[in-house]
Amino acid sequence: MKRAAILLFCCTLTLSASSQNLWQRIVKWVQSSSTVDTTYLYKRPVAFSVNTNLSAKNVTSTMTSYQTLYEASNDGLGDSAWVPSIATTNLNGNLKTGIGLGIGYGKLSAGYSLNLAKKDKRSSLTFNLDYRGHSWGIGLNLFLMAYPATRTVVIDEEGSRWFHETSMMSQSECTVYRLVFDGYYSFNRKHFAHMAAYKNNIEQRRSAGSVILAANSLLSGMLCDTTDELFNSTGIKGFLFSQFSLGVGYSYNFVFFHQNPTGPKNEGLRNLTLNACVLPMITVSNWMQLLPTSGNDKITLRCPISPNARGQLALGYSYNQFFFSLQLFHNLYFQRSKDKISAEELRMPGDHLRDLTFNVLLQDWCLTGKFVYNF
Repeated sequence: MKRAAILLFCCTLTLSASSQNLWQRIVKWVQSSSTVDTTYLYKRPVAFSVNTNLSAKNVTSTMTSYQTLYEASNDGLGDSAWVPSIATTNLNGNLKTGIGLGIGYGKLSAGYSLNLAKKDKRSSLTFNLDYRGHSWGIGLNLFLMAYPATRTVVIDEEGSRWFHETSMMSQSECTVYRLVFDGYYSFNRKHFAHMAAYKNNIEQRRSAGSVILAANSLLSGMLCDTTDELFNSTGIKGFLFSQFSLGVGYSYNFVFFHQNPTGPKNEGLRNLTLNACVLPMITVSNWMQLLPTSGNDKITLRCPISPNARGQLALGYSYNQFFFSLQLFHNLYFQRSKDKISAEELRMPGDHLRDLTFNVLLQDWCLTGKFVYNF
C-alpha cells in the first residue's frame, strides 16, 4: 500500500512538472506570436474606436437542377414518356447600398449596416463581429436580403420531339440569408500585417507579403412562399447550403509612404497601404438540405469536394487618430449534389418529377468605404 502511495505521488509530481512545462511553452508561444519587427510594423496603442461606412453589395445565386419529367408528346401522337430536363433558377439581387456603424477596441470590433434605398421594399441587413490581429483573426458575418427569382426549364435536347423551353417569373420574393464564419493565419507574422489596410490597430511600415492559411464556414439559406409557382413546379420551397472550406493563398501589402508618429495619440502618423489577397479554397465538409412543398420532412443530400475562392483588395490611409479605408471583397462558392431525389421523397401528386440533382453557384461582392476615429 505504501509503495502504491509513493508511486502515485511520484507520478503526480511528474505530471505536474510536465503540465507546467507545457503551460510555459504555451505562454512563450503566445508571447512570441505578438513579437513584430518594428522596422516593418507599427502597433497603435490599444484604444476604443468608432466607425461609419458606406457600402455597395450584390449577391447572386444560380441553381441548375437536372431531373426527369413526365411529359405528354407535343407532336399530336398522344403518347407520353419520362424525358430529361434542365431547370435553371437565377436569383440576381439588385445592387444594395447601405450605411453602417461600428465600434471597436483594439483588435475586436462589431458593426451593422442597413439598406439606404427607402423606395426599395427588398431590404437588406448586415451584421459582423470579428477579432482581427496582424498574424491571425476570426470573424462572423450575417447577411439578410429579399429579392425575386427567375426560372427557365429546358425539356430534352434541341431537335427532339419533346424539346421545348419555358420561362417564368416568381410571383413572390425569396428571403435569402448567409452566415459566414472565417479565420486566417499569416506565416510571416513578424514582418507582415494582413489587415493593415482594413483595420486601424496596426500599420505596415515597409512593403511585405505572406502565405495565408484560411478557413471558411458558410451556411446559406433561401425560402419562398409555399404558393409560389416557381417552387411548386419542382416540389421544393426552400434550400439550405452548408460548407466548410480550407485554403492557402497569398497576401501582400504595398506601402507607398509611411511617417512615424511624433506625439501622443499618434500625432504625426501618415501611412498609405494597398493590400491584395487571393485565397483559393477546397471544401472539407459539404452538404445541402431541401424543404419540399408537401410536408415538413427535410431532404439531405451529400455533396462531393468542390472549389471555392475569395479575393480582396483594400487601400488604407492613416492620419493621426483617423483611418480611412476603401475595400473590395469577392466570394465564390460552388456546390453540387451527389444523391438523386426520387418522386416519393418529394411527395408530389402525380409523381411527374424524379431523379433531381443540383449544381449551385453562389457569388457576392461588396465595395465598402470606411472612416474610423480612434480615441
